[in-house]
Amino acid sequence: MKIKKFISYYRPYKKIFAGTLFASLLVTIITLSIPLIIKYMTDNLINNFSQENVSFIYLLGASMIALILIQFLAHIFVDYYGHVMGNRMEKDMSEELFHHIHRQPHSFFDTNSTGNLLSRLTHDLYNLSELYHHGPEDLLMYILRFFGAIIILSFISMKLTLVLLLFVPIFLGITWYFQRKLFHVYKSDKEMTGEISGFLENSLNGSKVTKAFTNEKSELEQYKDYNKQLIEIKKLVHKNEAFYSESINSLTQALPIIIIVTGSLLILQDDITITDLLTFILYITYITTPIQVFVKLTVQYREGISGFNRFYEILKIDPAIKNSAKPQQLDNIRGNIEFKNVTFRYNEKNIINHLNLKINAGEYIAFVGPSGIGKSTIASLIPRFYDIQYGQIQIDGMDIKDLELTALRKQVGIVQQDVYMYSGTIIDNIKYGKPNADEKSVIEAAKQANAHDFIMQLPHGYQTLIGEKGAKLSGGQKQRLSIARVFLKNPKIVIFDEATSSLDNRSERIVQNSLERLSENRTTIVIAHRLSTIRNADRIYVFSNKGIEEIGTHEQLMKNHGYYRRMYLETSSTD
Repeated sequence: MKIKKFISYYRPYKKIFAGTLFASLLVTIITLSIPLIIKYMTDNLINNFSQENVSFIYLLGASMIALILIQFLAHIFVDYYGHVMGNRMEKDMSEELFHHIHRQPHSFFDTNSTGNLLSRLTHDLYNLSELYHHGPEDLLMYILRFFGAIIILSFISMKLTLVLLLFVPIFLGITWYFQRKLFHVYKSDKEMTGEISGFLENSLNGSKVTKAFTNEKSELEQYKDYNKQLIEIKKLVHKNEAFYSESINSLTQALPIIIIVTGSLLILQDDITITDLLTFILYITYITTPIQVFVKLTVQYREGISGFNRFYEILKIDPAIKNSAKPQQLDNIRGNIEFKNVTFRYNEKNIINHLNLKINAGEYIAFVGPSGIGKSTIASLIPRFYDIQYGQIQIDGMDIKDLELTALRKQVGIVQQDVYMYSGTIIDNIKYGKPNADEKSVIEAAKQANAHDFIMQLPHGYQTLIGEKGAKLSGGQKQRLSIARVFLKNPKIVIFDEATSSLDNRSERIVQNSLERLSENRTTIVIAHRLSTIRNADRIYVFSNKGIEEIGTHEQLMKNHGYYRRMYLETSSTD
C-alpha cells in the first residue's frame, strides 16, 4: 500500500518522467561510447598512421564534439525538467497533506504540535521531492554506466576487470554498514527539528508574555537545551557521514593506482596493450562515479524515505470526524437544538455525563459555571469539532452525525474570547466568513458589528494591513471584526464563548451591542463569565461538577437563592 502510494505521485507527470529517463539513457550511451571511439582512433588510426586517416580522425573528432553537445542538451533536459517534476510533486504532496491536516478534528491538534506539522509540510517534503527527481534518473544513468563499463572492459581484459570487481563488495559492505547506522540518526534528526520548530513558534508568538514575566533568560536556556540535543544528534550524523564518505573516497583514489600497477604488469606480459590500459583508465571513472553517486543516493534515499514515512504517518490518520455514507444537506434550518443523554469523554475522562437539554429556534440561552466545567466543550459539540461517545445531538430533529459536515458548520457561527486574525487586510479578514462576498456585503457586515467607523479612521480603510495576528488592532477592534465575519457568514446558530471577558468596560459595551444585534432571529448560546451580560437571556443553564445545577431566567434564579445568585453577587462585587 505504501509503495503504491509512493509511486502514485509520478502518474500526473508520466510524460516528463519518461522524457527524463530517455534523456538519461541517451547521456549514458554517449558517455560509454566516447572512450571506445578514442580506443578505435588510437588502435587503428594513430598506430597505423597514413595520410588517408587524417580526414577520418577529423570526422571522428567532430562526431565526438557533436555527441558531447547532444549529451550537454540531454543533461540540461534531465536537470531542468527533473527538478520541475520534483517541485510539482512536492506541491501535490504538500497540498494533499495540508488538506488532510485541515480535515482532522480538534483532538488531532491537541496532540500534534504546529512545529512538527510544519516540518512535515516543508523540510520532509523537500527531501522527498529530491529523491523523486534524482532517484530514478541517477539509478538508470549510473547503473547502466557501471554495468556497461564492466561489460566493455571484460572484452578488453578479463583479468583487469576482475581486479576492478574485487572492490565492488567492499564498496557495498561499507555502504550497507553505515546506512543502517544513519537510518535511525536521520529519523531522530527530523523529530528533533520538528520539536525545535514547535518551540520557536510558541516562544516567538508569546514574546510579549515572555517580556512581561522577564523570562527571556529561561526561554534562551530552553532553546540552548534543544540546540544541545540537536547538536549531539548532528554530531552522530556527521560522524557517520564522514567515515562513510571518506571510506568510499579513499577506495576510489586507491582503485586507479592498483589498475595502473596491475595493468603495467600485464603489458610486460603482453596480455594487454598501452591503449587497453589507457581505455581502462578512462573507464575507471565510469566505475567509481556510479559508486559515489550510489553513496549519495543512499543518503538521499534515507532522508527521502524518512520524510515519506513521516508524511505517510499523517495521511494514514483517518479523520475521526467525517460525513456518514449518505449525509443529509442542511438547508433553511430553523435552529432547534437538542442534547439527548449526551456523554463525552476526552483522554479517558468523562467531561459531560448524560446531558439533556433543549433549545428552541431563536432562543437566547446562556451557559454559566466555574472554569473547566465543560461549558465550551458543550458548544464545541454542536458543529462537531469533537464527537460524542454516547447519546445524540439533534438540529431540527436531525442527528448531526447524519448531516453533511460543511453544511452543518456553515449554519454555526462562533465568536470566541481569543480572536484569531490572519496577516493581511481588514477586508480579507472579514471576508473569511464568506470568501466570495462582495465589498458592499462586507461593509454592511462591518456596520452591523460596529466596526465600520473605526475601520474608516485607519490609514487605508478596509485595505489596511493589520499585522501578524492583528497586532496593529486593539482587543475590542479584533473582536468586532470577528463579529463582522459571523454577520457575513449569516448562520442560524451563533455561539458566544466568553466573547467580552477580556475587554475593558467601554469596548465591552460596544461589542455587547454588536452581539445582541447578531443574536436577533438566531438561536444563540452565550458562555459567559460576566453574568451581567446575560441578564436578558431567555434561559440560563447553571453548570457545576454535578452537571446542570439550575435552570431559569435571571430573575427566577436570583429568587432561588442558589448557586447562580451566589455567583452573580460575587462577580458583581468584583466588577
